[in-house]
Amino acid sequence: MRSLLPSVLVLAWALPAAALDDTVVQEGVVYDANGRPFEGEHNVRVRFWDREAGGNPVFDELHRDVPFVTGWYAIAVGSERDIDPAVFTLPRLWLTIAVYVGAVCALWVETALSRRQTRSERPGDRSIRGDAD
Repeated sequence: MRSLLPSVLVLAWALPAAALDDTVVQEGVVYDANGRPFEGEHNVRVRFWDREAGGNPVFDELHRDVPFVTGWYAIAVGSERDIDPAVFTLPRLWLTIAVYVGAVCALWVETALSRRQTRSERPGDRSIRGDAD
């Protein structure tokens, strides 16, 4: 049986259009080990952690049946479960995103988030760029 070692081409965080919204849009495109884009509906799990290793999840949200079209998907983090504002007062956060094919985790992405994220300078663009060090 061939193992799936998917890769992520793009993971971008964007601020919502409404300044008072409590969600963060997370979008990306996912390919399998053979370069084929994910298709169909898959579950996506998002977690924020308080430490890089051996930490505790401070936020955990599952998005069921997320549509993937030529690898692209988008979810609104915080739309399935409220994000406690205290999470963002922690000095560091680590993000994991897992994409499931059936019951099997086919993709695991991990990155550090920092307060040094800045908004894009393009007019009308509400995306942010992260500094993961």
